Amino acid sequence: NVYYAYGDVKSEFNISKGFCSDGVTIKNKIAQFVICCPHQPEFVDAAIIHDYLTDRKITDRRTASEIMKEVLIQRGVPQWKAQLMFLFVELWQKYIRGWK
Repeated sequence: NVYYAYGDVKSEFNISKGFCSDGVTIKNKIAQFVICCPHQPEFVDAAIIHDYLTDRKITDRRTASEIMKEVLIQRGVPQWKAQLMFLFVELWQKYIRGWK
C-alpha cells in the first residue's frame, strides 16, 4: 500500500504484485557513481512508485516526479541527490521520451 500527499494531491493505492518496473534506469556509469547504485533500496522504492504513478496515469508526470523526489528524501537520500535525480528524470522524460 502506498499513500502520498503532495500539495493538493492525495491518493492511496496498491502496487499490484505483478507490476513490472525497470527500477532505477541509469545507464551512464559516471552518473551511477555520482547519484547511486541502481539497486539501492531507497532509490528502487521511489522509482517503482514513480513508474506506477505514470504507467497507471494516477497523476501527471511532473507530480509523479515530485513525489519520487519526496520519497527519496524520506528514505534518507540527501536533498541535493534527490533533486539531481528529479532533474535527470524530468530531462529524460522530456527530451528522450518526448513527454509533455
